[in-house]
Amino acid sequence: LGNAKRNLDREYARISNVLNLEWLTCINEREELFAALSVPKQEDFCAETMDTATKKVVIVSDALRFEVAKELMQELSKEKNMASISAMRAMLPTETKFCKLALLPHHSLELQGTEMLVDGQVLNTIEKRTVHLQKYREEAMCVNYEEIMNASQQTAREICKRPLVYIFHNTIDEASHSQSPFEVIRACRTAIEQLAVLVKRLHASWNVSNVIITSDHGFVYN
Repeated sequence: LGNAKRNLDREYARISNVLNLEWLTCINEREELFAALSVPKQEDFCAETMDTATKKVVIVSDALRFEVAKELMQELSKEKNMASISAMRAMLPTETKFCKLALLPHHSLELQGTEMLVDGQVLNTIEKRTVHLQKYREEAMCVNYEEIMNASQQTAREICKRPLVYIFHNTIDEASHSQSPFEVIRACRTAIEQLAVLVKRLHASWNVSNVIITSDHGFVYN
């Protein structure tokens, strides 16, 4: 049975890759139709969702699928949060190294080899992303989920006093690199619990009223 499953997985992966390449070919051939969709573009995330006057925290949860986000909303509703959900059209290819950086404010996005340049810079560390963010909002900051959750109450409050904070959460995406599909399913449940606790702390303990949760991409359940 184990050998049969491995053969099935390999064939499924092969067919999925063929379909994906054909899909990208179709998009490339009929790009004007894809561009004309009325759904807002992921690369316009900042322009669509932010203004310069309101203090906000943006949580970017890597590989947070849409229906997982719906479950998260149900969890948040237990705390009487006022939440809404909407879709945006992801960039292609929908990979972390491209789509995650497109969620930052920017004037330009361009490829240099396999790297995504944001305003001409490679932003491959939290520190570089913070420097970039501060060009658009003074004293803004990027931070990893683990860093803010493990910080003291005072430190977390000081971080959240900033006018704009990006928190990067990677629970689901990290699990997707394991060999077991069951790890990904468990990670989705864990992510919902983690994000619900994070939002509760932001509202109740760290004095943040406006929180946006978004994702760079989803994933295909195999």
